[in-house]
Amino acid sequence: MVNLNLSASRLYTVSVACWLLFSHLTAAQDYLIDQIRLNIQTPIRQDYFPALLSSPYTAVGLFGLLLLSDVGLIIFKQFQLVFAIVAALCSYLISIHQEGFFVQSMVVSLWTSLFLCWYFLQKERDEQKVLLLSRMVISLVFFCGTIGKMTPEYWSGEVFYNLHFPRFSNDLKVITFYSRMTVIAEAVLALSFSVRHRLMIYVTLLMIVGMWILTVPKAVDAVGPLVGLALANALLVTKKPTCFPEVKFGGIILIYTAVWLLLWLKVIPVFHYVLNHFLRSI
Repeated sequence: MVNLNLSASRLYTVSVACWLLFSHLTAAQDYLIDQIRLNIQTPIRQDYFPALLSSPYTAVGLFGLLLLSDVGLIIFKQFQLVFAIVAALCSYLISIHQEGFFVQSMVVSLWTSLFLCWYFLQKERDEQKVLLLSRMVISLVFFCGTIGKMTPEYWSGEVFYNLHFPRFSNDLKVITFYSRMTVIAEAVLALSFSVRHRLMIYVTLLMIVGMWILTVPKAVDAVGPLVGLALANALLVTKKPTCFPEVKFGGIILIYTAVWLLLWLKVIPVFHYVLNHFLRSI
């Protein structure tokens, strides 16, 4: 049994927490700025939800607590378990709230936060157990995603076109390729935890990042926590036998932010442009 040292454990936590923060910031932008503001101006009341879980102000408070818990996970070492519990609770409450009823980003956030709760409860963190459980969380999410996409509409590309592609391409060949590539990749990722070779950890990271960049860049709110887990696992198996260098969380946050903005503003549109023109030429 190989236990994680303090530096390795800190790096693992910061890697996951940074991507949780990016995910929740994107989700907050989508819901707080548009949907919740609209519902504050024109309240929508459905009998299915109790008053507390239909109020847009409750959603604002939950999103605020969620973002604070992400920052707490990154900065404060002593209360990480508390912040993980708060993140899990807020993710669950938002997922059953009228404003975010079972939105995929909150479901993924919930599973990731529950994994972190388990992680912080371990006095001695066995590397193999951490890798196995985190990979099972990734596979579980993609297994559910694969089951949900096993429809003729997804295989034909109809769903992808209606959801994402009017702003990228109207070419049926391009849309069908994107849709089928996503279904196949998610099916592979759903089984990835069963492959124990360390190479599969790197493949998982590359596949998740590739799906995010090449298919639905705006879905960072749903994919972000999984990128964080996969990246943390890759860093864990790449470490030298001695120990990690001392982690400076401020530097990591700056690097993560720079990479994220670069992908969002520059790299992703270029990928779409080149790939769309290549597929049209086939």
